[in-house]
Order: sequence, then C-alpha cells, then structure tokens
Amino acid sequence: MLRGLLKCSSCGSNLTMASVKSGTLQCYQYAHGRCKESHAITIGKIDKAVIEDIQGLVDGTATDYKLVDQSHVKPKKDTSKFETQLERERMKLERVKAAYADGIDTLEEYKHNKSEVLASIAELESKLRQAQPPKPQHTADRLPDLKVRAQEVLKVITSPNATPMEKNNALRTIVDKVVFDRKTSSIEMYYLC
Repeated sequence: MLRGLLKCSSCGSNLTMASVKSGTLQCYQYAHGRCKESHAITIGKIDKAVIEDIQGLVDGTATDYKLVDQSHVKPKKDTSKFETQLERERMKLERVKAAYADGIDTLEEYKHNKSEVLASIAELESKLRQAQPPKPQHTADRLPDLKVRAQEVLKVITSPNATPMEKNNALRTIVDKVVFDRKTSSIEMYYLC
C-alpha cells in the first residue's frame, strides 16, 4: 500500500521490495550500493506504523507530522484570454466615446453602444474572477478537512477487501510521503493539505 510513498531517511530514495518471501522492504539505492545505510523493514511493521500514525492524526494524539501545502500545486486556469478580451472591450469603449465626441454617433447610438460594451466588460470581469484561483487558506485552517479525509482513508487501508492498489490510491489523497528512519525505527508522515 505504500508503493512510491515510503522513503529512506538517509538518501530519500523509495523503499522497494527486497524479498517477496519475507515481505521485506529495502532502500533502492542501498540495494544497488549507492546508499550507506540499510533501511530494511517488513511490510507488516511499516503498514502498522502508518495506520497508527493516521489514526493518531484523526484522534488528535499524533503530534510529530508535517503538513505539505499543496495549494500552489493546483492547476491554475488560463486567464490571459479573458484579460485580452477585456482590454479589447475597454479600447472599444474609448472608440465609442470618441465617435460620440466627434459627432459621428447620435446620443441614442452612443448610449446603446456604451451599454453593450459595458455589459460585455462586466461579463468578462466576472469570468476573469471565476477563472482566478481562490486565495489559499492557512495550513492550520485545513487540518480539520485533512482529519475528515484521513478517516475515510483509514476505512480503506484497514479493509481486508481493499487491494494494495486501492489502499495506495487512498493514501495518496492525504499522504505526500512517509520517511522511515532505521536508526530510530520511526516514521515521519508528510500529509497533504
């Protein structure tokens, strides 16, 4: 369930399957001679530690975790087309004023043209506001939402009917990474908020 999420505290590489028979994970770089510290641990032990940590988050008893702000990662909508159209409409409004001032349009034509352009400007400004990303909340403000999502994830990862892939997908909704430190036999959770 931790595929791609479990990291070595020494080099940051993924822990991968070292022995299928014993269910042991090991730092990928260590297994290839590029990391100096072994981070071997059984799948059962690490899964239990992760489940306990998430349960602690939900209960409010966990204190040693990190929150990873993902608000800057969310895709932004392209607002440039609205900004370009808005600039064109503002230039059009100036031309409408100039046409009236130069005596080309009557007062009635000026009022009609002006109201059409102003309506178009108002519509484009509304679309531009909708396309802009919302202001990010402070990380602490998102903790209650994270706890609710964590409860749902716990249901999946503790279910005997869920596949490892389903458990991994559920974890990825709240977990950025899990760093395992072999020296202290501890994990550090990085939750997405």
